Amino acid sequence: MATTTTSTSTTATRSRSSTSCLVIFSILIVSLFLLLHSSTAYKPEDNDIADGEDYEVDYPFPDNPKGKPRGPKQKIKKGEKCYPWRGNICNGIKVNDGAGILQCCRKQCVNLLADPNNCGGCGKTCGFGKQCCAGFCTDVISNAQHCGTCFNQCSPAAKCDIGLCGYA
Repeated sequence: MATTTTSTSTTATRSRSSTSCLVIFSILIVSLFLLLHSSTAYKPEDNDIADGEDYEVDYPFPDNPKGKPRGPKQKIKKGEKCYPWRGNICNGIKVNDGAGILQCCRKQCVNLLADPNNCGGCGKTCGFGKQCCAGFCTDVISNAQHCGTCFNQCSPAAKCDIGLCGYA
C-alpha cells in the first residue's frame, strides 16, 4: 500500500511540474509574439527627416518651359515624397544657393551635401563624430578645418580637440 501511495504522489508531482513548465513556456511565447507584432516597425527613413525644413530651389523646375520663376521662389519640403517612375522632381535640383543637391532616396527628397544618412549618395551614412560636409563624411571632433561643425575653422595656433578650437 505504501508503494502505491509513493508512486501516485511522484506521478502527480511530475504532472504538476510539467504543466507549470508548459504554462510558463506558453506565456513566454505569447509575450514574444505580442512584443514583435504590436510594436511599430522601425523605418530608417524616419530618422532622415527634420520636420519643418524647406529647401529653396535655386532655379525653376524643369516642367516650367519658359524657365522663369512663377511667383515667389519655389520650395521643396525636406522629406517630401518623390516617385522615380513619375519623372521625379528631386533628382539633381540645386537648392539653398548651391548649398544642397537633392536626390530621391527611399522615396524621400534628401540633400546629398548635408544629410548624414545619405552623404554623397543614397544610404551612405556618416559614423560617430562625423558630419556630412559638402557630400563627404568629415571628422568634426579633431579636424581644424571642420571643428565641431562643417566649415568651422580654428585659428592657425589653435588645435581642434573634442570639437572645440583651442580646448587643450
